[in-house]
Amino acid sequence: MEKPGGLRREMLPEVIIDAIQLRMSLKQRYLWIDRFCIVQDDPDTKAEQLDAMGAIYHRAFLTIVALGDGVTRGLAGISCRPRPNSYVNHSWDLLASMSNPMGRARTPWVEIAVQYSKWNRRAWTFQERFLSRRRLFFDEGQVYGNCRKETWSDNTSGYSEEDWMKTICWQEGGMRDAFVDEKQESLHAYTRPLQQYAPRSLTFQEDILNAFAGVGSILRASLKTDVLCGHPEKFFLESLLWIPNDDGGKRGNLVDIPSWSWASWVDGVQWTEDWVIGDDTYLAKSPGLRASIVNLFISDPSCGLKKITHQDMPLGPLRKACRWWALAILKETDPNWWPSSIDREDRPKDIPYDAVDLVVGQCREVAIRHKVELSNKHLLPRTESLIYNSIGDRMQTGYRVLEEHETVYWWPPLNTDSALEKERLAKLDERAISLATKTPNALIFNTSVARLRITPYGSSWFVVPPRRRRTGCYITTSDERVVGITMRMSPWFEHQYFHQEPEKEHAVFVIGVGTAKRQMQKKEGTRLCEWLELVLLVMIADEDEQGVYRRLAIGVVYPDLWVKAQPEWTTVVVG
Repeated sequence: MEKPGGLRREMLPEVIIDAIQLRMSLKQRYLWIDRFCIVQDDPDTKAEQLDAMGAIYHRAFLTIVALGDGVTRGLAGISCRPRPNSYVNHSWDLLASMSNPMGRARTPWVEIAVQYSKWNRRAWTFQERFLSRRRLFFDEGQVYGNCRKETWSDNTSGYSEEDWMKTICWQEGGMRDAFVDEKQESLHAYTRPLQQYAPRSLTFQEDILNAFAGVGSILRASLKTDVLCGHPEKFFLESLLWIPNDDGGKRGNLVDIPSWSWASWVDGVQWTEDWVIGDDTYLAKSPGLRASIVNLFISDPSCGLKKITHQDMPLGPLRKACRWWALAILKETDPNWWPSSIDREDRPKDIPYDAVDLVVGQCREVAIRHKVELSNKHLLPRTESLIYNSIGDRMQTGYRVLEEHETVYWWPPLNTDSALEKERLAKLDERAISLATKTPNALIFNTSVARLRITPYGSSWFVVPPRRRRTGCYITTSDERVVGITMRMSPWFEHQYFHQEPEKEHAVFVIGVGTAKRQMQKKEGTRLCEWLELVLLVMIADEDEQGVYRRLAIGVVYPDLWVKAQPEWTTVVVG
């Protein structure tokens, strides 16, 4: 390009020639063209420029979008280029009415034209659409324009504002694609655009993170966080709870993209509160991460092991909340059983936490006066709803929930008072450290690990969205005792990874703490009260020849049954 004649007109694609002509017509001084402005043969410079694409698109006066197929088609209506008389345009639709049920032809909607274009299915064009302040779309026979507030077309006959307001596009915000909410600082602010980007197509799969770099830089600045392999560091643990879409499969052995990252999966992923599915178990009501208990490190290729600083989510407040829920069970069972020393109008949460044990003792005295034999061995069905329980059984439920959250018996570092033992449990294994430093972007942390089977349900449910059948698997011991359940998954995923070897044991390790909602009913259809119980969030993985784990799925387990599975405390490396 530095040589004289390196950009002769006859060497340029028609779409670029037309874009230059349009720039002159608009009296703009500069035109950014990716293929010329980004240095392709210098990896360091290219990485810097890709990271800056967010600012470039966001600050541009106008982004020119060619919806046609290929760079040789040009921009219809520019440079005396005639518009074709006949063409296939998916944006034409039919507006049905009572007098004409078949519908009448209507001028193309820009939203539909863009939706069905090849341009909109490419990963590299995502940042053009969602970061530009103004866009000018060139279809084969129509020109559209839009900004963050309005949409225009060069042919407005055929539809009215009233028609427009009836469309799904208008009701869902139309083409107003701004997605950075300055007031929102949560994982959702990051994953909302990411879930739209991830299913898009790439010629080279290793570009999955590069093509998102421009958008990522805007989100990184907005959320004030670093990004690790496509995951925001501030919400890192929570961001690990992604589940795959449909039947895409893994991207293959891409050196710099670890299995724990959403970028390792083709066809997109999602983050949803309904990430588990199951029949007759309260684990299926597990909404997500509620407390962080693992200390994560990442093997940064540039600086070695680095501690991941994610949002602080302490376990203490969650344990307090669960004990207050247990008091609510006791109170709702029968107001006459509530200690007379406490106002019956007081909510359990109004009781100071340091007074919970005192109130529990008073409740026990009342129960004994009612001749209820208290037992901490009282076992309940692990169903979402408990129905037709006697008053005594309901009281036992409250005490069982209280006792379940008195100690952290399921997590060794929090189940000891010895400083030396805490130090031993916190120390990373030297061999694992050596392995992690040889594995780019690997996670390394101490946790409890068990070898368990992943057994398919054998049934599935129709889920809306995504209007697809979904299934899952039990997490079981070798003698078929159920310890927990996996994330929901497509039947293809279940068959591909777990159906073919049902007796194979996988590594299952704890990554966080969640809560699952349960409820009690006096009889079917009449809710008496509800409460939350702690559950453990786990990752399911296979181990390669070097000892590095590769993520397969995530799941949730019962704390008491997890302990009975006899997990061992060890250092894991997840690549």
